[in-house]
Amino acid sequence: MHQTSPLRLRLLLFFALSLISTCRLNAGELPALSPNKNLWFSIQFGPAYTRQITFSSFYGGFALEYARNTALYSAQYTGVFAMFSYPNVKDNFKKFNSINLQYGRIHRYPPFKITYSAGLSFIMFPLEIKTGDIVIEKTDFTFGLPLSLQLLFTPIRILAVGLKAFVNFNRYNPYIGTSVGFYFGKVK
Repeated sequence: MHQTSPLRLRLLLFFALSLISTCRLNAGELPALSPNKNLWFSIQFGPAYTRQITFSSFYGGFALEYARNTALYSAQYTGVFAMFSYPNVKDNFKKFNSINLQYGRIHRYPPFKITYSAGLSFIMFPLEIKTGDIVIEKTDFTFGLPLSLQLLFTPIRILAVGLKAFVNFNRYNPYIGTSVGFYFGKVK
């Protein structure tokens, strides 16, 4: 059986330790521990108002957001569930969805954070085409400009609550509203 000499083992150990020591980072430089880097998932809900709504509507959505230094990157899915009060309309309930990609800024005032962002949204909405007595229902698409402002309260590292004001300008049905959100992840 082949034996390794003690000198060879020491050189191998020294070489391994020297490789590890070159990869050493300070705790403040680690992305997971840096106070200037945040990653969270949020669930939001609240009232929304559109130009076609005369009764009520509800906003719900979720988002994945990443903040680095003062920049904020966000991917969101939202749904607006609306009750229309039109006479002679069989189904007064309508829903339209949007997928938003937004860029913005974050300002940290511990234990609070303020964010504002703008971006591009892809909106899917129901469309009824009437030709005589025949009604054809289909889904149509458009683009929009979403804007949002959030105030987050981060009492602990992994959980936050917040208020959000938002507007989405689009050709189908612009909407505006507020929501309450719960944020999970590295929020502090």
